[in-house]
Amino acid sequence: NRLTGGIPEELGNLSQLQYLALDDNQLTGTIPKELGKLSNLQRLYLHENQLTGTIPKELGNLSQLQGLYLGDNQLTGRIPKELGNLSNLQRLYLYDNQLMGRIPKELGKLSNLQRLYLYNNQLTGTIPPELGSIDTLYLYGNESLGCLPNTFPVNREDMISNQEEGMSFCDAETPTANPTGSAKSTPMATLLSEGVDQIDWENLFRYATVSVVSTLQ
Repeated sequence: NRLTGGIPEELGNLSQLQYLALDDNQLTGTIPKELGKLSNLQRLYLHENQLTGTIPKELGNLSQLQGLYLGDNQLTGRIPKELGNLSNLQRLYLYDNQLMGRIPKELGKLSNLQRLYLYNNQLTGTIPPELGSIDTLYLYGNESLGCLPNTFPVNREDMISNQEEGMSFCDAETPTANPTGSAKSTPMATLLSEGVDQIDWENLFRYATVSVVSTLQ
């Protein structure tokens, strides 16, 4: 379809609605907060439009929601912590927007969440370690988001993808000596990226000691 214009707030009166698919259109304007009244809604597809404004916190009232697809729009503002109330949510796609601020730690309470796509936004702060249990988690493309918590599994495909896109783990590997005898230093920017209060001083001094010993050898 090539629907244009805004999303009618009257859609919020369709109390028995289970699926709302308006993706891949040319819809503009904001997401009506009235959609938060759709108590039986299981899937909300609004991705690939030109929607602006913020994500309504009222969407956190959709207790039956299993999939929330808002990617590839022009949404701004913060991710509402109220989305952490969506206990049945399995898919949360917010990629390719202009979202800012911290990732709500409340998202870590979503025990059924399998896929969380937050890449290519303007998110900042630290990555909540509570997100480590999510099966697929894409975070790259957020320049000020810092590093991946050490509690995250290193062998998951999505973690590898995050690293390939420029993200690294907060606790980098111990440096090893190269054939010339000089140490391969661990980037201190990775250790310092979270601020002084977040530095793992024990590992920092361990890396420094290894570097000195490797050089002397």
